[in-house]
Amino acid sequence: MLLALLLLGASVSGQEPTPKVSPPVVPPPATGLPNPSPAPPALVAENAPLSPIPDQPIPSGAPPPPKPLNPLRAGEKPPEQPIVRLEGARLKMGEIEFDSKERTISFPAKVNMNQGNLEYLLVADHGKVHEALLSTRVQPFYLNVVFLLLKYQRAENFLPPLPGENKKKTNQVLNETNCFDCKLTWTNQKGEAQAALLTDWLYNGLTKKPVDRSRWVYSGATVDDNGSFMPQLEGSIIAIYTDYVAMINSPLDGNDNDEIWLPAPNLPPVGTKVQITFLPYREAEVKNPPKKK
Repeated sequence: MLLALLLLGASVSGQEPTPKVSPPVVPPPATGLPNPSPAPPALVAENAPLSPIPDQPIPSGAPPPPKPLNPLRAGEKPPEQPIVRLEGARLKMGEIEFDSKERTISFPAKVNMNQGNLEYLLVADHGKVHEALLSTRVQPFYLNVVFLLLKYQRAENFLPPLPGENKKKTNQVLNETNCFDCKLTWTNQKGEAQAALLTDWLYNGLTKKPVDRSRWVYSGATVDDNGSFMPQLEGSIIAIYTDYVAMINSPLDGNDNDEIWLPAPNLPPVGTKVQITFLPYREAEVKNPPKKK
């Protein structure tokens, strides 16, 4: 229901009241426990602590529900994510900062791999970290909420039809409503500020060349037959090898090949903290002049 409401008109602007976001209503576990329905989070002051959702009483004699692997499986109570107003058009939800005017999104991540084959460029910490360049503790559900609040739209007809799916081939329309640049910033071991585009950290093992600058495509939010938000369950955020579950996919040639994508040489060590920023396509400018000889 939340996803449908957001798709029908969620918006943020400096003139309108800040929207309130509450976790989705999910099916209760098989024990028959009542499904908690927490109140929507209110706008709070900057740096105010998050208020946990009170535990629900367990009926006498009922076994405790199984603990899920991540916060949005059926029957689990996700933490509240109040929206905090910062300066100007900037807002914050948990660790995600976004700008309703510039349509930028920024959040922390870390280097997860700097060698080996890649299928993902970004996953949640509970996702497929064995084949992902970067990982983040930010939850995909709330990241998707921010995309919708900033009026990003799913790129229709971008993903190829599934096997057996009767889907007519139509022209893809990729523009600023469904595409964006991805900028990375970090501090090297000498304490120097660094910046790059995400494609700068990628290498094509088939062509034996670095990857040209590319936009990234918001391919949408997949929900399964039980109403579960699949990017959250699997932790898949940015896929370089096409993934129907991932929120974001790549338009690069070779996105149907899972054996050619590698981290670029000389990346920062595993564990290095990185700030990821999504910007409307063609607006990212990375200035990192060569060192003086």
